[in-house]
Amino acid sequence: MLTVQSKYASHLKLIRLAFTNIKFIRSEQPITCRELNIGIKRNISKENNSSAKVTLQAQIYAEDKSLELEITMIGFFELDAPEHLDQKLIDTIFEKNTLSIMFPYLRSQISLISTQPGMPPIIIPPININNLVDDKET
Repeated sequence: MLTVQSKYASHLKLIRLAFTNIKFIRSEQPITCRELNIGIKRNISKENNSSAKVTLQAQIYAEDKSLELEITMIGFFELDAPEHLDQKLIDTIFEKNTLSIMFPYLRSQISLISTQPGMPPIIIPPININNLVDDKET
């Protein structure tokens, strides 16, 4: 693996990423729905101030039940030098930065899965991670 050294390197490191569940169902009929619904859930479990397991799940579906996609991914992260950071910053890094790192992988996987004959691929627009974290319903 090639690595790039930067003076802007993050204290947060993605150790491993895995898609643990992918479910894709579509009807036999052409999909006529042009707008889909999406639900995003996340769970962050810190093992200590230097590591966390983050689960990100998206459910995308058409109201007419012609399409359903559920995908779950897990990321394992480590934080270098947490003793030099205050607790509020550590919590923010784990709550926001981990999701910012994972979300592009989720978007890409959804587009890949949905690139099927007879249907346009699903393109998830960029989201505001701050709003996602602040939304208590996710």
